[in-house]
Amino acid sequence: MTSAPDIVVRKATAADIGTIYRTDQLCFPPGISFDEDSFFIYLNDPSSINLVAELEEEMAGFVILRRYSKSRANLVTIDVTPRLQGCGIGTSLMDEAERMAKKSGIDMIVLQVAVDNERAMEFYTRRGYARARRLRNYYQNGVDAWEMRLSI
Repeated sequence: MTSAPDIVVRKATAADIGTIYRTDQLCFPPGISFDEDSFFIYLNDPSSINLVAELEEEMAGFVILRRYSKSRANLVTIDVTPRLQGCGIGTSLMDEAERMAKKSGIDMIVLQVAVDNERAMEFYTRRGYARARRLRNYYQNGVDAWEMRLSI
């Protein structure tokens, strides 16, 4: 796996589900956050890349990328513990997820991001993702999303 200074990225395991769920609840409001059963499904899905980042042996974030065709994948979510955002954890997670996706034959990653999540949109734009279309009422809470894409 990949590591930046003090950041270790590894495959997520079933033992991580509780911490993943709690992190997601901290990062996203109801209607955007996932329930615990969804994480169980993703972590047991052979078409998903599920990674955890640890900083000083504490889970600092995670990413879930799910293949939906031979060459395309959807970035389901990337979450970084709020107090650790801006420390390079999201970059480490995305670097490894994109590397693993490319290695497995994926040539495009698609994601959805809430239109009011400017920080995330800036992060994805810096990584080369481009807005493709606006998805009206995408989230359960009625918020629109931007679909963004990256060719890798």
